[in-house]
Amino acid sequence: MRKAIPWILLSISLAFNVFFVVGMRRAHRHRRLVETAEGRVQLLAEKLDMDAEQRAKWLALEKGVWAEHQAFKKEIAAQVDAFWSEMIKDKPDASALQAFVQSAPGPQRRRRFVEHMQGLMAILRPEQRQRAAEFFKRHHPRRGRRR
Repeated sequence: MRKAIPWILLSISLAFNVFFVVGMRRAHRHRRLVETAEGRVQLLAEKLDMDAEQRAKWLALEKGVWAEHQAFKKEIAAQVDAFWSEMIKDKPDASALQAFVQSAPGPQRRRRFVEHMQGLMAILRPEQRQRAAEFFKRHHPRRGRRR
């Protein structure tokens, strides 16, 4: 029995390593898929059984939202740079700092997300809407809460 214990432990270790490698490959493939608009459309279209027309509309919407998102990120970066430029001064201007606080991106991001989802739901059939809601609840359970 004692001679078998190292082999059993080695087998268990090997099994865990195989599961880890397979999981990492799946996660990497999924991450690469969702990095592009086409990949995100493909992923959701497969889950919701979208037809070609729906896929084309969703791809156009997704590319438009992505362009808006990139512009939004540049705008936020400029605001953050202005904030830090003000903060490093000996006597920062309180009104400039207050303006930064009031221009926080949270509500704008939520509004853009709602508009994006409204665009998607307008494309989908009623049964697909239910599956889409379940998909987003499962894949984005913490949406709206701080991470």
